[in-house]
Amino acid sequence: NFDRTSSKLEDIINQEYDLKSNFIFKGLYLNNSLKEITLINMDLGSNSVLLIESICKNPKSQISLLNLGKNLINSTHFKAFLDLFTTYSKNKIDYLILNYNEIDDLGMFHLYQFSENCQSTNLRFLDITDNNIGDFGAQIITNSLNSMILKVNNLNLSNNKISSKHISEIGSTLINYNN
Repeated sequence: NFDRTSSKLEDIINQEYDLKSNFIFKGLYLNNSLKEITLINMDLGSNSVLLIESICKNPKSQISLLNLGKNLINSTHFKAFLDLFTTYSKNKIDYLILNYNEIDDLGMFHLYQFSENCQSTNLRFLDITDNNIGDFGAQIITNSLNSMILKVNNLNLSNNKISSKHISEIGSTLINYNN
């Protein structure tokens, strides 16, 4: 009997959470005056994609800074963000903070693909501090810099799992980078 009651309570909590998140996303879609949003440590996960979509779909949105630190955002969610930035290239988001999340090397591959395929974007600053990016992701960033296709002007990779060797390679590449 306890399991059934516990399950019902969990269902009600989940429904309430969905209502709250849908209310927030609808509010963001309808709001045309906000310039910055900070939603830290809310465990948004896949709902973060809905958040970005609600902002990008609104052609009148003025949101330019979005801080989604510590929200269980992984590389799949990150790819969805980048796809939305490509689809809705007229969005105003130029400053994206995704620190303390779960983005890994695959996320850097998605960033490379985004830079290669996206004709124009407003995204200029990307903070992915304290994620799970390792040496393979660092190599992808180095290759992006060498091929001069990286669309982001400011990229913060601090406190990831990148070895000193790859940090040095990125640094050496940046010396010759003109963007």
